[in-house]
Amino acid sequence: MKTTQKYSRRLTQIIGSPTPWLFLIGVIAVGLIVEGTSRMIDAYLTGQPWQVAGWMIGIGFSLLFLAVIFFNLPRVIANIGKALFTQSQVPTVAVEEQVPRRKGLVVLVSLGDYTAAASALEYHAWDLVPGSRPVLTHCWLIAGPGEGETSSLANAERIKDELMAKGITADIWPLEDADNVQEAFQAVKTIFQVATNKYKLTKGEVMADYTGGTKSMTSGMILAAIAEGIDLQYMKPNLYQADGRADRAAGSRPRFVTVDFVSVSDED
Repeated sequence: MKTTQKYSRRLTQIIGSPTPWLFLIGVIAVGLIVEGTSRMIDAYLTGQPWQVAGWMIGIGFSLLFLAVIFFNLPRVIANIGKALFTQSQVPTVAVEEQVPRRKGLVVLVSLGDYTAAASALEYHAWDLVPGSRPVLTHCWLIAGPGEGETSSLANAERIKDELMAKGITADIWPLEDADNVQEAFQAVKTIFQVATNKYKLTKGEVMADYTGGTKSMTSGMILAAIAEGIDLQYMKPNLYQADGRADRAAGSRPRFVTVDFVSVSDED
């Protein structure tokens, strides 16, 4: 099979696009088969020799077989059909203020004295009714490397202790490189698998908050969430200072982000 593919590639390089050659070979092959079949019928009815007709039919089918082998005819036909009938997918993004509380939450933990992950967890952990049981049952804290009391990892450990004291399962997922999009992407995808297989959470019961962390961590989370069909949210500050920075004392509220892919014709 590999040998056939190798010769097919070489043949394509030599003759260029296979489309006109496929058409030519197809016309010749069909012509031989039709003519051979006609002569075969005449030979049968008149009692004449049929060998020539048989050779014509055999050569015609041989040409069709070679076209399939060397030009991968089924793939060519499939590609033509895909180009004619497949519509392109255009993403549409919507932001809503009403954010449903979820049982599972994946957050990115920032370094520093303030982390948006704590606010996101607080929103999902408790319902609006005072004294009610927490809605949130499982949490995953993705943290970057570093040392010190305000490092990303230290903040994640502190948040985990607080959640565990409230009866909420919390796992820390440390990253070796906070600026590696692929590492963050794979971590989030793995977390979604754990949520489904270990904790039996459906995709509709998990939310991913991309507010904290580095830009690379945010990118990895968003890409993984879209690929897995997981809902997204971010924390929007309630108030901004005069210089445009968020007023942390005023707190923040989550915003629900939905990404839908709509089929759009290329002619639109």
